[in-house]
Amino acid sequence: MDKSLHDLKTGLTLGPTDLTSTASPSLGRAPKPFPQADLRLAPAKTPSIADALILKDCDLFLVTLPNGDIPLDPLQATGLYYHDCRYLDGYELRVAGQPLETLVSTAARGYQSLVELTNPELLGDDGQVLAPLESVGIKWRRTLDCGGLALYDSLTVRNLGRLPVTLPLSLRFHAGFQDVFQVRGLERIPLGQAAPPHLQGNKLRFEYRGEDHLLRRLTVTFQEAPDRWHPIPETDGGMAADFLVILPPRGERVITLVITVQEASAEPSVSVAPELEAGQTARLASSELHEALSARHNLAEKAWRESQTRVRCGSLLLSAIVERSFRDLYLLRSTTDNEHFYAAGVPWFSTLFGRDSLITALQTLAYDPDIARQTLRLLASYQGRRTDPAREEQPGKILHELRVGELARAGRIPHSPYYGSVDATPLFLILAAEYFAWTADTQTVRELEPHLKAALQWMETNEDERGYLVYGPPAPGGLLNQGWKDSDNGVPHADGTPAEPPIAMVEVQAYAYAARVRLAEMYRVLGDHDRARELEQTATALRERFNRDFWMENRGCYALALAAMRRTAVAQGAAGGMGQVRVCSSNAGHALWAGIATPEHARRVRKRLMKPD
Repeated sequence: MDKSLHDLKTGLTLGPTDLTSTASPSLGRAPKPFPQADLRLAPAKTPSIADALILKDCDLFLVTLPNGDIPLDPLQATGLYYHDCRYLDGYELRVAGQPLETLVSTAARGYQSLVELTNPELLGDDGQVLAPLESVGIKWRRTLDCGGLALYDSLTVRNLGRLPVTLPLSLRFHAGFQDVFQVRGLERIPLGQAAPPHLQGNKLRFEYRGEDHLLRRLTVTFQEAPDRWHPIPETDGGMAADFLVILPPRGERVITLVITVQEASAEPSVSVAPELEAGQTARLASSELHEALSARHNLAEKAWRESQTRVRCGSLLLSAIVERSFRDLYLLRSTTDNEHFYAAGVPWFSTLFGRDSLITALQTLAYDPDIARQTLRLLASYQGRRTDPAREEQPGKILHELRVGELARAGRIPHSPYYGSVDATPLFLILAAEYFAWTADTQTVRELEPHLKAALQWMETNEDERGYLVYGPPAPGGLLNQGWKDSDNGVPHADGTPAEPPIAMVEVQAYAYAARVRLAEMYRVLGDHDRARELEQTATALRERFNRDFWMENRGCYALALAAMRRTAVAQGAAGGMGQVRVCSSNAGHALWAGIATPEHARRVRKRLMKPD
């Protein structure tokens, strides 16, 4: 998915409220103005991470190859990430200069991984055999700890043979401090300034001062100092830690290290995660290290699970699905401005997305209504207050994506936040009304009421002459499509040509209808009968024209969208205006849960969506 920008209309002015934030959550700095077309997307070169091991703990996440390596290749997507920055972009294990063979590779626990490796035949510089094939085993255990902004590693090297072995083992590190958008393909231009690596005994430190005035630091601390540190010739600033591992038959040696990340600011009011002292590292770096960290993680997850609605059933399969779903949700939890929300996905979308975070909170209301409350408060605090075409901000509009990395903070990209979404605002209204229906939390709804009014007014401002919520042409370099299918080719005609804006997506009209219906129910309970009646009347009129204008009788389905008549049709003398994008797609299914479909149309859409094509 490409996240960019497009042009918007002028709307109302929203006054500040208790929930309004004007600063980026990353260390409290307000975003700089965004200069359009400052950077450009380069052709995507990042290899697939479909088989990668991925760990996450709150805002800290790690992506490695199945063998545990982070290749010393800046075009790879692997690395240690925090706050939209890839701190560590190289971390390789080599024994006698060789990579090892993978036997076991798992990250089933989400925050912890286990990789078991064995060796090819290892030869010394003189050609002598150092270790026969598969005579050495290495167990590589990793645990993420976001509380300490740390990655804990232990490598247990075992001699499986009957003869002693002496092995040169090397761990090779490189810190690139790239913004996540640069990792994903944004043109890489020099921004900040990296300091030379700093060595001190058992520690290696990398530092980078960004264009956003943040000092980012990555520190590698070994329990026992390496036998030798040395630069890696083929890298710019990479360093290797060398160990000479001498093992008797059936003997083993454990190498333990901790990698910490830090953000520091020149602003004195900003707190910085403390670097681990050597004594603390040594105390934690014991054989029980990962068990202790696991116990802490398990206690936190248990406390969270106990706050959820419990699900019991007689199906082992369903029980397993529910258990895995809760575990995945726990890992997706993230925090911004002291409010929890569900991130959109790991690794590239491990941040606040309006659409994704709202839908997940909506789908989990029965289990965890509190995260819905926090998501609503957080999104309300970033609700649009002004008209800014570069960021697609408008008063009352709910954000699409919030980024806190160097490019966003320095004003190089518009994601601080970026508002290029036509559906986040009606989904915000739906979640607010559904949250009230589940909890009867009048206090939160009253707190949110100015934001609900502003969101409703934004919807009215951005409806076309027929009353459909639309999005228009993008600004230069902007997001062409603004529904959940937001790739450039996400809204095609049946012949594959892209639909032209303005575009009214089928599911967005369903959301707009559901938002009004559910808010009407809420306001009626709160005693505001006039507003409830007005919302119901508007929703009824929308439902009638929607079922007339979007329905494709010969296909038994709603059209994907209404869009501007194609230039070819206009050139041939066809009437201007909007026409159907006559494509059957899963988008039409959203009309079912939103309630805008008539019973007969709903039956036929359901039947059409179940067909093999």
